[in-house]
Amino acid sequence: MILGRLQKSLTWRMAVSFGVLVTAALVLSGAVNWIYAERDVREEAFRTLSVVSDFHRDRLESYFAERLRAFRMLAESRDVHDILGWAARRAALENVEGEEANWNSYVLLATKAHERFVSKASNLDLADLLILAPDHPSPVYSMRSGVKSVPELNEGTSKSVESLWAEVLRERRAVWGRPAPHGSGGRPSLIVAIPIKAVKGEGLAGVLLAVLNTGALDDIISRDGYLGETVDAGLVDEKGRFSGIGDEEASRALDPKLVAEVLGDGKQVRELTEAGGRPVLRMVAPLGLAKTFGAPFDWVLVVQTDEAAAMARIRALGIRFAGLGILMAMGACVLGVFLSRSLVGPLRSLEAAVREVGRGNLNISIEATDRQDEVGGLINSFHLMVQSLRDQTHEILEGVNTLAASMSEISATAAQLAASSTETATAVSQISTTAEEVRQTAQLAQQRADDVSKDASRMTQTSEEGRYVTREAIQGLQRIRKEMDFVAENVMRLSEQSQNIGDIIETVRDLADQINLLSVNAAIEAAKAGEQGKGFAVVAHEMRSLADQSKEATEQIKQILTEVQKVTGGAVMAMERGAKAVTAGLELGEKAGGAMERLAATVEASADSALQIAASSHEQLVGVEQLVQAIQNIHEATGQNTEGARQLEMSVRDLERLSQSLKNAAARFRV
Repeated sequence: MILGRLQKSLTWRMAVSFGVLVTAALVLSGAVNWIYAERDVREEAFRTLSVVSDFHRDRLESYFAERLRAFRMLAESRDVHDILGWAARRAALENVEGEEANWNSYVLLATKAHERFVSKASNLDLADLLILAPDHPSPVYSMRSGVKSVPELNEGTSKSVESLWAEVLRERRAVWGRPAPHGSGGRPSLIVAIPIKAVKGEGLAGVLLAVLNTGALDDIISRDGYLGETVDAGLVDEKGRFSGIGDEEASRALDPKLVAEVLGDGKQVRELTEAGGRPVLRMVAPLGLAKTFGAPFDWVLVVQTDEAAAMARIRALGIRFAGLGILMAMGACVLGVFLSRSLVGPLRSLEAAVREVGRGNLNISIEATDRQDEVGGLINSFHLMVQSLRDQTHEILEGVNTLAASMSEISATAAQLAASSTETATAVSQISTTAEEVRQTAQLAQQRADDVSKDASRMTQTSEEGRYVTREAIQGLQRIRKEMDFVAENVMRLSEQSQNIGDIIETVRDLADQINLLSVNAAIEAAKAGEQGKGFAVVAHEMRSLADQSKEATEQIKQILTEVQKVTGGAVMAMERGAKAVTAGLELGEKAGGAMERLAATVEASADSALQIAASSHEQLVGVEQLVQAIQNIHEATGQNTEGARQLEMSVRDLERLSQSLKNAAARFRV
């Protein structure tokens, strides 16, 4: 039901929207403020705990310092020396008789000193006061036992007292003992050993042991009401155990590692933890006894409070803030209802008018309003819109009628344009086919012209080579003619030398004949000489043999020379014929060179003509291709025009139908 009202009623939606927005804003703001306020309150609680911790630490430090000064003054007092004198006299009387008169005076002094010690005990929080002589660790006086009896200590206390006595005699300063129970109460006490200086000299007269009652420490760190009754404070030892001083609740769930860290750093540490099943804010700080007073131990001061108590104020504030938020959300809903009613009435009237306009009724009357807000602006704008629609509808009706008449004429013109475009496209297609054939013919002519140009180039190159070869041949023939002349001249010289050789051969042959004749004569003379001429006969015989060999050799040389002369003669004749042939060949070569020169000139002219023809053919081909491309472009453009004309015709028909539809649509408005 509520969803139905929200869907149908703007009043409900605005009321709920105002309430939701205000509630969301309040919740968001409250959450942010709560987070920061909670953090600030927690920080303030920690700061308060820190102040409380520092206050307790200062009070404890002052307390220990004051007690240490008081004990030192007590050790320097006359009463202590009276007790020591009394104790020394008592020891002497145990060994010597007849000194009763003097003993009574010592007892009187010791009794008065004891009474003064007892009167000071409450002010100094003394549980007991022990005095030890320098020569033995057993106490000679105890405030609890008085002067009438000798103090007796248990074994644990006796050992502690003996250790402190020895350390004071060795260090000659005040020494603190570890906390330990003293007496029958079982409560831990602190023992401070103070050296007693001698009245004369630099030695020690004894040791004063002050047993400090820790109950006063409870009073110092008791609840002071800083954060209410939930604040707990207590002292914890090095191992995190409760020392028996303060509230034991403060030592619950305390981490020994945290205690060690605090004692090691010497700084305060805060934490949010759980103790006893409840969350607590805790501040842990070192007391500093070891550093300040040289004690062999140290305590940690723990101050804590319940988080619930610390955060009680902020939680109460949150409850009040939530109540205020609820009231503001309810007020926002009421305001939303009031505002929605001032909007819904005019909007409903405007809704009815819009419904009539949607039905085509523009005769409705929307009165302008004097409201200056957005609703008034909407009503006035709608008033102007209806008037503008009424005027525009009149204009549209007139325009539609004119458009319908014009579209009929445009449709007929578009049909004629489409028919003309089709005929033009057919003619351009035929021209394109013819141009393509012309382009193919031009390409073939271009190829033939290129082939002729290449052949002419090769012929030009060949004629150049023939011209070069002819020139080389003529030059070779000229060199051959020179060589033939040189060879002919040498052959003539050879012929002349052959003739001279023939003369020499004749001379040699005559000489051989003479030698032969001489050898014959020599042989005759040797024969005449007998035995004496035998050797000469042998020489003559050898000369004759040599003459015969010379003659034979001469004949052979003559034959060879004859052959050489014949060959030389033939060579001369051949050289003459060769010279004539070379001369004739040279003349023919010169004629051939002239012919080759003329042929080369003719070939070059033909090559130039072929190149010009090829260039002209190329230019013609380019022109034809451009023509074909132009015709193709015209063909494409014509096709596009034809298609455009068809589309134009179809568009005109669509516009004609649209104008008719527009006319019908405009007729639905009543103006």
